[in-house]
Amino acid sequence: MPHEGQHAHHKTASLSALRAIQRYKGSKKPIVLGGQSQNKGDTFRFTELAGYPESRISNMAPVFEFDRSYSFGEDNKHSYMIVADWVKSSHKTQIGPPKRWRYEPGHAPG
Repeated sequence: MPHEGQHAHHKTASLSALRAIQRYKGSKKPIVLGGQSQNKGDTFRFTELAGYPESRISNMAPVFEFDRSYSFGEDNKHSYMIVADWVKSSHKTQIGPPKRWRYEPGHAPG
């Protein structure tokens, strides 16, 4: 859900999705699942983003927690943190390769 601690592009994407659902005219409206990553022991309470009533949620809405650091597999070598690693990686690739990877005529790559 969009909250004050997010960057503007994350808030905008969340609000755009909520507004699209409000305008949806179909007989079966989609549901919204909002998420917030946090460290163990942190608490996060959300009711709405100030100034954006479309972001308001019911105080009766269920809250689910998922420990993405839970280890599993052979010798507990795996965890759901891989998803966070994929997200970090995709953000890095949005800006293109580092300058040292770019080919510049007359200069050796490296």
